[in-house]
Amino acid sequence: MNKSNREIEKKYYVLEASWKDIEDYVLANDGQVDIDAAISTDWFWKAPNVDVFRLRENTHELTVKVNDKGNTVDRLENNIVVNDLETTIDSFSIMFGRPNALEKTFSVYTYKSTVLSLYSITGSPELFFEVEANDLETLKTVSYEFESRFSLLRERRSLYQVFFGGGK
Repeated sequence: MNKSNREIEKKYYVLEASWKDIEDYVLANDGQVDIDAAISTDWFWKAPNVDVFRLRENTHELTVKVNDKGNTVDRLENNIVVNDLETTIDSFSIMFGRPNALEKTFSVYTYKSTVLSLYSITGSPELFFEVEANDLETLKTVSYEFESRFSLLRERRSLYQVFFGGGK
């Protein structure tokens, strides 16, 4: 049996800072930052017994997330890399219906043993920021650093819930 991984993260709306403001801060405060920037589409299906079922274009990852602890901060996550996006979309659409899709413009930064993501969704004015860590203490520390520096509003729903309904 395949063991599930934990996803430990916090998501925010950026209220009073630009993409450049946050990126400049990250780059000025950690000389070892790796950056991955692109535009990619995510497809989402509503499926039984899971909170998020997503296929990501740029990484070819099929991801299943389950809020087993009742929140999006610390939840189960399984990722499977698929070779053929079109066949995967067709197969899962047969099982679960037509997917919802979001196109993201994003930058991902490796920062002080965390992964930071800045992204926007095509057609939406919001700028999103996420902090992902390997443990809750690191998440708390790095999140606090950015909460203290920038005007951020915590979002407790998944991106699927934010754009396609469900949850609070």
